[in-house]
Amino acid sequence: MVLCVLRSGGDFDPDYVHRLRNGVERHMRGKPHRFVCISDVPVDCERIELTENYPGWWSKISMFRPGIITGDTLYLDLDSVVVNRLDLVMNIQFDFAMLSILDGGQKIGNSGAMWFRKPFPHVYEKFAEKPEYWIKHHQDNAHDRYMGDQAFISDCFDHIPKLHHALPGFFLSYKYNKLQDRVPESCSVVCFGGKPRPRDVKTGWVPRAWV
Repeated sequence: MVLCVLRSGGDFDPDYVHRLRNGVERHMRGKPHRFVCISDVPVDCERIELTENYPGWWSKISMFRPGIITGDTLYLDLDSVVVNRLDLVMNIQFDFAMLSILDGGQKIGNSGAMWFRKPFPHVYEKFAEKPEYWIKHHQDNAHDRYMGDQAFISDCFDHIPKLHHALPGFFLSYKYNKLQDRVPESCSVVCFGGKPRPRDVKTGWVPRAWV
């Protein structure tokens, strides 16, 4: 399964879901898969109702709800652009992995992309017990990239394997890897992670790939 989350009222809308779904379809090389969006608004793919009222990026905690992830699942933020074969993610052997935070040596992962081989309901259950507490805790203790949902998720695990260890060069950052002009052949997913969003880029490879 390839999974995304759309909460209404933010920077994203159903068109982002549509374009991410198209990119996944093009680059799965015919491998059977489900593309699913957890959302509180209609989308043109399989939808799971977003029932929690968690603000902003905290809505991503909903994917850990029991019954949603049951096996191999790739989660992608909506501002991810798929540019090359995606089926290779099935080779990842970690039970759970996150993107790497560029600040070297940190345990924390980046929740812009995550891989699951099995469910981890303890993340949802811990947050759902006192969501207001955890949101405030991570607002008060945010520093560098230790912030928001990715800080909370990371703290729920003793160790966070990183996706770049499983698939070197497969996930890259549009900004930090300076991909404005070209994308290396090793890269299959370009992660934007803030401004600019894919919609903001009007020239180069992005308008051709984000369709």
